Amino acid sequence: MTGSCRIVCGMGAENGNIYLSDYPNSPNKVPETDKGEKGAAGRPGKAGPQGPPGERGLTGMPGKGLYGPKGEKGAEGPHGPQGDRGLQGPVGEGKKGDVGDKGQKGEQGYRGPRGQPGDPAPYHPMIRYVHPPAPGPLKIVFSATNTYKDARYNAGGRRRNSQATTSFSHVLVNSGGHYHTRNSVFIAPMNGTYSFTFSVPKHHKEDLLEVHLMRNLQKQVVAIATGPNPGVSMATNTAIIHLDDKDLVWVKVHRGAIEEKERLATFTGCLLFPDLGG
Repeated sequence: MTGSCRIVCGMGAENGNIYLSDYPNSPNKVPETDKGEKGAAGRPGKAGPQGPPGERGLTGMPGKGLYGPKGEKGAEGPHGPQGDRGLQGPVGEGKKGDVGDKGQKGEQGYRGPRGQPGDPAPYHPMIRYVHPPAPGPLKIVFSATNTYKDARYNAGGRRRNSQATTSFSHVLVNSGGHYHTRNSVFIAPMNGTYSFTFSVPKHHKEDLLEVHLMRNLQKQVVAIATGPNPGVSMATNTAIIHLDDKDLVWVKVHRGAIEEKERLATFTGCLLFPDLGG
């Protein structure tokens, strides 16, 4: 539509029509007249254009959803590096436990250093009389045999004390003086390795003769002669043994009897070499 609009207000039949355009100087004012009745509502206008977006609203409270199903176990990860050693904890106050079982026997230890000389040995029937070692060089060797008197004495061996020595009173050699004829005992003058040989005849009426080479009161080797026969049967053996200072070596008739003949029984020994520093 072009041109000007003219708004007409109905003021009643008496006053006629009043036009707002007739009051150019007062467009917002109209003559005061009596207000008429409220007219009927007009038709809704057309929808206006869309307005600009509004400002962003405040952040709402976080929501909490339901737990999902449990997932499958993942693969094991690689081992991490070893951590530092932690601090030692306080000492506990537990009760003392029961005594455990006895352990196994340990291995034999090393030989200890040489000890101080001991006190003199008490009396023993094996040693009726002992001479002190005679001074002399390091060469130590002896050899002795029996006399007729020894043979008569030895023949009763099965009736004598089981710890009595066999008699070899006739000395052939005794370098160093460590063999003692009074009791037929050799006394070691030092720690070392020694060699011994003995030979004893069995009595012709005996079925068995058993002879032992003794170190102190311990059996080292055994010699046996068997069988009754008119000839001479000898019980003979040889041993190389280690001795400590003051050890005793002697011959013992353990079973049977010796032939009553002189110069048949022999007892021989010597020092092969001493211990270093012994």
